[in-house]
Amino acid sequence: MRLFSRPVLGVLAIWVAFAAVLSVITARVSDWFVMTDELVYERLAISIVQTHSLIPRLHGEVVKSFAQLYPALIAPWFAHGYVPQDLVNAHVFNAWGMSSACIPAFLLARRVTGRRDAAYLIAFISVATPWAIYTTTLLTEVVAYPVFLWAMLAIQRTLVAPSRHADLVALLGIAVAFFARTQFLLLVGVLPVAVALYSLGKQQGWRAWLRSALGAHRVLVGAYAALAILVIAAAATGRSIFQFSAYGSQTSGQLLSRHIAGPITGHVADLAFGIGILPLLVGGAWLLANTFHPAPAAELHAFACLGAATVTIVVVEITTWDLHIGTFVLDRYLFYVVPVLFVAFLCALRDVKRPRWSLLVPTGIVACGFATHLQGDFLWSGQFPLSTDSPIATLYKPIADLGGGKGGASAILVVATIALAALFVVADHLVRHAVLTMALAAALLVALPADTAYTFAKLFSRDGHAVRPLTRSESGILDWLDRAVGTNARVTEVPYPVSTAFLVTQKFWRDLEFWNKSVRFDVHYPTPDVYADAVVWFPNNPLEFNRNTGVASATLTPYVVQSVNETRFRISGNVMVQRPDVMLIDASAPWRTDWLTSGLYDDGWTQPRTPARVRVFATPGQRHAVMRTLTLQVRAPIEVDRRPFEIAWKGGSLHADANGTNSASERVDLCVPAHGFAEARLATPVSSEIPGDQRSRDTYTLTRKGGILLAGLSLADEIGARCRT
Repeated sequence: MRLFSRPVLGVLAIWVAFAAVLSVITARVSDWFVMTDELVYERLAISIVQTHSLIPRLHGEVVKSFAQLYPALIAPWFAHGYVPQDLVNAHVFNAWGMSSACIPAFLLARRVTGRRDAAYLIAFISVATPWAIYTTTLLTEVVAYPVFLWAMLAIQRTLVAPSRHADLVALLGIAVAFFARTQFLLLVGVLPVAVALYSLGKQQGWRAWLRSALGAHRVLVGAYAALAILVIAAAATGRSIFQFSAYGSQTSGQLLSRHIAGPITGHVADLAFGIGILPLLVGGAWLLANTFHPAPAAELHAFACLGAATVTIVVVEITTWDLHIGTFVLDRYLFYVVPVLFVAFLCALRDVKRPRWSLLVPTGIVACGFATHLQGDFLWSGQFPLSTDSPIATLYKPIADLGGGKGGASAILVVATIALAALFVVADHLVRHAVLTMALAAALLVALPADTAYTFAKLFSRDGHAVRPLTRSESGILDWLDRAVGTNARVTEVPYPVSTAFLVTQKFWRDLEFWNKSVRFDVHYPTPDVYADAVVWFPNNPLEFNRNTGVASATLTPYVVQSVNETRFRISGNVMVQRPDVMLIDASAPWRTDWLTSGLYDDGWTQPRTPARVRVFATPGQRHAVMRTLTLQVRAPIEVDRRPFEIAWKGGSLHADANGTNSASERVDLCVPAHGFAEARLATPVSSEIPGDQRSRDTYTLTRKGGILLAGLSLADEIGARCRT
């Protein structure tokens, strides 16, 4: 095919037209929608810019992430300027990147069907799907989709016309797909299975089959032998290939899960639902029939083998993965096979012998899936914004409303599945092939763009998961830190409650890192699990303090952001920016803390029958004992009207009462010795139930016993008069 031939110009026109329309839509989105996935890929892209390296790093540490293709491609958009505009630019790039899938889809369809009109149809409907919604997010799906189709095209080529060059291109396609999305390690299994099925269909006897498969693909044999040696060597040393991915802990090293048969039907049914049911029924039946009863044309037989292997392996493995999370379907991992099913559907429509009896298998699977494993209703009930894990789920709701609930929806979809299969068989008898093909193609051309438009409308119809309008720019608002110190500055954040509501605190710290390039490190103190929900998957930058001097174990950055409510420690330095929730500190080097507490829960509540202690340390170069003023804000549980407490220190003490409405403010004058510390003790004889600990989502929902809340702690900057300790 010549570079500027009519077919090439035609598919490029489809790409440009669709990308132009999509870029107008994606440019409207000015906020994140999926946390913490978008935060991870944004920070990986920013890390590439800051370190000039493709090695994946988060918070200065190398992380287990092979999916570096997408971060590398969007990195240029984050090289200059502030994140709000960078985000919009990346969304526009997404529109062009994901819609480029029409090109390999066109080439694959034309190669298999031999028809230009069919290839144009596949090119259009492959990008006009509800999953185009991913262009509004910073997710790997954006580039993984077209890369997957390029890999499919390369494998199809080596099946039909095997050669060293074709094998190498297929391996390269799989490798690039793997670096686009780690999930595509599955293609390592798809390729040999497809080769085996294709060779089996051409040869009589297993010996001839084995000679044909191995002899035609010597490069593949060598590559897979080397891979097998690596896997065996890893197993011999007690390692697993799953350890090289951040998701490895969730796979439990299992390629298959027990009791998987039922959930598989649910996954197939959900995939069918997303593309109108009939394309999967007919396309799946055609793949099944032509894999084991080869079509006379080599391209058709090879594609049937490739399509059957791909759909089967992807569905089985994604079902296994989803079962580690719940009983629902994450079709964001399945939609890659949609163009394969569309091509199979068109092949079936053009086939002289259209599927009939072979329809029984996919129809039975889909009907069973709808009947017993319908998509979880929390994904489509409307209680949450549109789910990016299952963008097609939103269409279940009108069906459930029509049927009076989830059970009614299942019944409607089961009947629709069987009816569509039956109607197809009847229409095949009564309607001319060309007319039926054109009618069904026209239905796809209308239904899929309409479904996609509906999905985008649902996306914009309500606030996103950040509880903000998706189209509202956060420029000059949430990027305040970068504007204060510059995008090239180095800042450490120390997550701690900024609100009594866990989700408010969680979103604040996620926003701080997402919208500000200057955030480089993240300290979870005293253990890595404390407030780790703020940035899931991110490594902790551990920090310890000398309890006699207050000197920190590390000096990470010149600037630190801490909550104004912080009660664990306070990094020494001048406050550059004071906000209602946090303060930006120009930290003294080397790092040290002005004060350090012990005996408290991680969020400032006193533990039952345990006094809390506050140590105030001498300043660097302090030559003699001086007076320092410490102010403590104390509050009782919200339902308590009066709770007594005592503050004691060397040379004095005070008794007061706290209530659950207003914080009691108490000042303590401490004599801090040179090269040492002074200590105040806070205690209450009473304890009762208090709110859950905000250190994690799990502990936040659990009640616990506690006394009083140390709601605030501050040390006056002024150095007082000399004193005697």
